[in-house]
Amino acid sequence: MSTPLSPSSRLSEHPTNIRYWVVLCTALVAVFMYIDRACLSQMKGEIRSELNLEDWEMDWILGSFFLTYALFQVPAGLLSARLGARAALTIYLIGWSLFTAFSGLAQGFLFLIIARLLVGMFEAGAYPTAASLVKAWFPIKSRGKASSGVALGGRAGWAISQFLTPFLIASFISIQFTPWRGVLILYGVLGIGMALIFWLAVRDTPSSHPQVNPAELDLITQGSIYTKIETPPPKESKNVDALPTLPEKHPSPWRVILQFMADYRMWLFGGTQFCVNIGWAFLITNLPDFLVSQYSIGPELRGSLSAIPPIFSVFGMLIGGILTDALVRKFGLRWGRSVPITFALVMCSAMYLGCMILPNVYLVIVAFGFMALFADLAIPGLWAFAQDIGGKNTAATLGWGNMMGNFGAALSPVLLGAIKRSEWGWNGVFVICAFCFILAALMALGLDAREKNVR
Repeated sequence: MSTPLSPSSRLSEHPTNIRYWVVLCTALVAVFMYIDRACLSQMKGEIRSELNLEDWEMDWILGSFFLTYALFQVPAGLLSARLGARAALTIYLIGWSLFTAFSGLAQGFLFLIIARLLVGMFEAGAYPTAASLVKAWFPIKSRGKASSGVALGGRAGWAISQFLTPFLIASFISIQFTPWRGVLILYGVLGIGMALIFWLAVRDTPSSHPQVNPAELDLITQGSIYTKIETPPPKESKNVDALPTLPEKHPSPWRVILQFMADYRMWLFGGTQFCVNIGWAFLITNLPDFLVSQYSIGPELRGSLSAIPPIFSVFGMLIGGILTDALVRKFGLRWGRSVPITFALVMCSAMYLGCMILPNVYLVIVAFGFMALFADLAIPGLWAFAQDIGGKNTAATLGWGNMMGNFGAALSPVLLGAIKRSEWGWNGVFVICAFCFILAALMALGLDAREKNVR
C-alpha cells in the first residue's frame, strides 16, 4: 500500500500510469474475445462440409453465440460486482477459451451449437466488467477515451481473426491436421494464457494496486468538470488510501432488472443496440459468404477483404471516444452523448444503401469499412452513457444494453440468411440493414444522461 503524502508532496510527485496498463490488459482480453467470436465465419465452409450441415444450421450456429451472450449480460454484470472485476473477467476469459477449444472437437450440429452457446455465456460478462474497471480507474472526463481503448481491442481481435484464421487453416492443412479444429483449439489455449497475464497485472481499484502512487490516486479521483453542475462535490479524504470500495450490499438482480424495465432510457438504450446489431452483425457472420457467392473470392483474398471493415472500425473507436468527450465538454451530457451517436448511425444506413449500386467488390468493401467506422464511432458514446447513468450498477446497465443488442445479433444471421435465400437476395439484406440503422438513430436521439441515475 502506498504511503500517504501531504497535499504539497502530492502536487510535486509525478503520477504513475498504471491506469493505462489496466486499459491495455483489458483491451487484450477484448482481442481474444473477438478472435474467438469472429473466427467461425472464416471456416464456415470447412465446418459445413465436414459435419454435413445445411445452410440454415450454420446460420443457427452463428446466431447461437449471440443468444446466450445476450441473455447473460445483466447476470454476468451483477456477478462481476460481487466477485470483483479482476476475478470475474479472469473466470470469463478462461471459460470462453475452454469452450472455444471444445468447439474444435465437435462431431455434429448439437455438439457445436452447445459449445457456441457456452462461449457466448462466458463472453457475456466481458464488456460490462470492463466498463466497471474503466469507471473505477478513470474520471468522467476521460471515460470516453478509455472505453474506446477497450473496445478498440475487440475490433483489433476481429481484424486479426479474419487475417489469421485463413493462414492458420492453410498451415494446419500442410501438417495433415484437420484445419478448423486445430485453429479453434489453438485459440482456446492462447486465451487461457492471456487470462493468467490479466490476473497478474490488474486490480479492481487503484487503491488496491501496489504500483499506483498517491499522485495517480488523486488524479483518478479528482472532481471532473461536470461535478459542480451534475453531481455533489466529493468530500475530501485525509487519507488517500481510504478510498471507496465495492459496496458490501448488492441489490437483488430481479430488483435491478425491474428498475431497468421502468426506465424509458433503458429501452431506448437497448433498442438502439438491438437495431444496430442486426445490421452490424452481417460483417461478422455473413460477409465472407457474400464475397464468395457474389464475387467468387478465394480463401486468402476473402480473409484479407473481410479484415478491412474492422481496420476501418479502429478509427471509429479512436475518434468516437475523443468526439463524445469533446462534445460533452461543449454541449453537456444531453446532446454531447446523443448527437454523435445519431449522426453515426444515419451514415451506417447510407453506406448499406450504397452497397446496392457500387460497381465492384473493392468499392463495396470500402463502403462496408465506412459502415463499420461509423458504427464504432457510436460505441464509446453508448458506453459512456451507461457509465453516466449507471451509478453503482454500471456493469449491469451496460449489460442491459449489450443484452438487447445481442438479441439483435442473434437474430441477424437467421433473418438475413432467410432473406438472402429468398427472391430479394443480397439487395434485400442491405435494405433491411439500412432500415434498422435508421430506427436505431431515431432511438439514440432520445438518450438523455442528465436525468436521475438508474439505482
